Amino acid sequence: MNNILIATDFSPAANGAANYAAKLAAALHAKLTLVSAFQETPVPVDGIVALGSTNFGELTQYSLEEEVDRLRLQQPLVVESLARPGATTPAILEAAEETHADLIVAGMSSTGKGTRKVFGSTATALARRTTLPLLIVPETAEFTPPAAIALADDVIREKDRALPALLKDLLDRFHSRFFLIRIFNEGAGEIVEILHQNGPERMIGAFSPFADAPAGKPLVHALDKFVGSYPIDILVMRPQPKSLVEQWLFGSHTRDMIFETNIPLLIIPEKIR
Repeated sequence: MNNILIATDFSPAANGAANYAAKLAAALHAKLTLVSAFQETPVPVDGIVALGSTNFGELTQYSLEEEVDRLRLQQPLVVESLARPGATTPAILEAAEETHADLIVAGMSSTGKGTRKVFGSTATALARRTTLPLLIVPETAEFTPPAAIALADDVIREKDRALPALLKDLLDRFHSRFFLIRIFNEGAGEIVEILHQNGPERMIGAFSPFADAPAGKPLVHALDKFVGSYPIDILVMRPQPKSLVEQWLFGSHTRDMIFETNIPLLIIPEKIR
């Protein structure tokens, strides 16, 4: 991994994600790029709508430079910044393409999750559209070298696919234990520990997503319970929408985990550019 892109709006959640990404970049010897989007806001003056005198581009760039200085004080890093005009999600994705990013990092606030579930969020918008791995970092998450990483995946698809390159890189770099959560259907699954990359598997237990689960989100509850009790340091998911409706709704499991998880969630698209 050579370049990590951080999407920031300078909120506490974004600052927490930047702290996490900076420590991850230092551990991986990767370059860090911060990007923030801005839009000029029309201001009515005497009944006429005109652009306000505030230069939002300059303000955004100034805030980025302050954030870069803050991160450099914490970690000896190569850090750059980009202020981009336009809507947030397209601006971030364009910056990722321009900088040849290997990973996009975004924060998730610990408050207001119910509202964002209804109206969406930058994190879910990025997850729907990105062709790059996306790491969602909860506001309260602190970086530690991941001792254990879990991949939640459809058991049928899992049989036919190799591990994503980024996941293999993380497992190798940090010598993490690796758990595969096989999802059979809404009501059944199993957890397997992979002892060696090409070696035998050892079953460490099984779970029923419906067991003691709140109505409406059984699988999410089961995943969250497992990663919280073990504990797991990073949860990996590979969404694969199967219809236009599922793409629009961003099918449930991954989308729900974006809002519910208390640990970093790494979303790896089916097709990575």
